[in-house]
Amino acid sequence: MPIVFLVLISFLSHLPILTAQTHLPILTAQIPIFHYNSCFPEEGKYTNSSTYQTNLNIVLSDLTSNAEIDYGFYNMSWGQNPDRVSAIGLCRGDTEPNSCRTCLKNASVLAQDACPNQMEAMGGYDECFVRYSNRSILGVLDKPDFWLYSWTGGNKPADPVKYNQEAKELLEDLRVKAAAGDSLRKYAAANKSGLQSQTIYGTVQCTPDLSHQNCSECLSRAIANISNPCCSDKGIILNQETSL
Repeated sequence: MPIVFLVLISFLSHLPILTAQTHLPILTAQIPIFHYNSCFPEEGKYTNSSTYQTNLNIVLSDLTSNAEIDYGFYNMSWGQNPDRVSAIGLCRGDTEPNSCRTCLKNASVLAQDACPNQMEAMGGYDECFVRYSNRSILGVLDKPDFWLYSWTGGNKPADPVKYNQEAKELLEDLRVKAAAGDSLRKYAAANKSGLQSQTIYGTVQCTPDLSHQNCSECLSRAIANISNPCCSDKGIILNQETSL
């Protein structure tokens, strides 16, 4: 299943640092350590020591140890129906390969601990997520729910209405760039000057198995979920296919 990864908006006063490879700003905001998970009980449960559990262990082990992939998107399937397991892993576009694989391992454990014996589950951190299922999830846009995480980092915008407007304008520009990505990466990051000479940072990302149209549509829905003016100056919006 496609995934729209985090939309991260930071309201900061310092200048961006550019990477040599991508020339995209590294997000230097102090992001709280958090995790998220989602269980899908409608897809059923497996029993311990079952063929499905064996296949799941194989898939997650291979998914999180593949050192040949350096672009942050992993997918793997194993077994025959009805015990076939499909899994996807995605890391934020600025995550180094070794850190990516470590994050994916942790996310795999998180998903299984949070959703014991669930055939379909998802777990993630701010740098990555893992999802597995007993059905095909590659290139499929479904599960339209979004999760919103927001917090205040000490740099409250003086004008929340104007801040939200400028943040959405930035994310709309990034949506176009991310959706135009290739089959390896659909990711974009940038910044713009905000109020009081401060800088708004944003990143958007889709799982690269999504088509241009599906990525763009999913990101549009995510951006539309940005809250009305409130007290938060940082936040993440995500679902299984997209993130802001």
